[in-house]
Amino acid sequence: MSATPNQNSGIVSFGAGAALPHAVSDDEQMFASALATISARIPSPVLMWAEHHVHEKIRDEATVSFVRGLVLATEPLNEYSASLIAIATSGLVAWAHLSEGLPLRRSVLLNPQVTDMYLGHLLASGRASGTVRNYRKYLERAATAVGVIASGDLASVPGKTVTAPYSPAEEQRFGVWARTLKGELGAARALALLGLVAGAGLRNDEALRVRVRDVVDESGMWIRVTGGADRLTPVRSQWAPYVRHSIKDLSPDEFVFPHGDTQSQQLIQEWLGTLDRRTRLVPGRLRATWIVAQLNDAAPPESLLAWAGIARGETISHYLPFVPDATEQLRRTYMHLRCPIGGFAAS
Repeated sequence: MSATPNQNSGIVSFGAGAALPHAVSDDEQMFASALATISARIPSPVLMWAEHHVHEKIRDEATVSFVRGLVLATEPLNEYSASLIAIATSGLVAWAHLSEGLPLRRSVLLNPQVTDMYLGHLLASGRASGTVRNYRKYLERAATAVGVIASGDLASVPGKTVTAPYSPAEEQRFGVWARTLKGELGAARALALLGLVAGAGLRNDEALRVRVRDVVDESGMWIRVTGGADRLTPVRSQWAPYVRHSIKDLSPDEFVFPHGDTQSQQLIQEWLGTLDRRTRLVPGRLRATWIVAQLNDAAPPESLLAWAGIARGETISHYLPFVPDATEQLRRTYMHLRCPIGGFAAS
C-alpha cells in the first residue's frame, strides 16, 4: 500500500464503500453518515464487540468514541480483525493524543508522519519488530479506510502468514520423488506422506496417528482423524492409490506412516531431515497445496473448514491469493465462518 497523503488524489475509498472527497476524514457529519451505512453490513457480533471493548489506556468518552469509529469504519469482518485494528489504533491514540497532546482528528493521528513516530516509539520501547510491522499494516488500512491516505490495495487484515502451496508442475513430480528414495522404509514413508498430507491435508502429528482402520474407502476415500480436531477428511483422488498401496499388507491396528523403532512426535521432520534438502518435500507446503486444491475445486466453505480441522475461516481466507478465481465475496464468507458448536477445537 502506498502511504500517499490524500491531497494528492481527488477522491478516497471510505470503508470499502462510496468514494468521497479527500477532505472528509475530519468532517464529522459526513463521517457519521458513512459510518451508519457501513455499520448496516457489519456482523452484529462485531458491533457488540466494538461497543464493549476498548483499549485499557483509553478511558474518556470522546477518545473511546473516536477509536470505536476507526474500528468500525475499517469494516473488520469478525471480532479477531476488529481486535487487531482496535489494539493498533487505540495504542496510537493513547500515545499521540493523550501523551503527546496532538488533536483528536483522524487527519492528524493517522498521518503517515505521526504513525511513523509512533511505530518508532514502539521499537524504542522494546516492542518486537514483527509486531511493529503488523501495526503499520493495521494503521495503514485504517488510514486508507477513513480517507487520510490515498486508496490502495485493501488486502485482508494481516494475521498469521500461511505457507505457500506447491505449484501444479511441482506436484506432478511428487510421485517421482517418492520412487527415488532408497530403502524399503524410506519409500513406504514417502508414499504415506503423500497419501496423508498431500492427499488429505493432515498435519504432521495427525498423519502419525492414522491407523489402517482409520482409512474409509467408500464413496471416495476418507481419513478419520482423532486426537484433537476429530473429523473425516477426504483424500484427493490422485493420491488415494498411494494410501491403498501403503496399507495393502497391514493389519487394522498398524500405522499408515511407518514408525520404525521410534514413537517420536517429530518423526516426520526428523526423517525428512535425513534426506537431500534440495529435493525433500515440506509437509506444511503439502497441506497448503491440499487446501488450495479444495478452494480451486470450489469446496463448500463450511465443509472445507471442517475437513481441514481449522476453527476460524479467516485462516482459510489467507490462502485465497493462491486461487485465481477467488472473489471478494468468497473472502467475506470465510472471514465470517467459525467452527460449529460441538465441532473440533483446533485452529
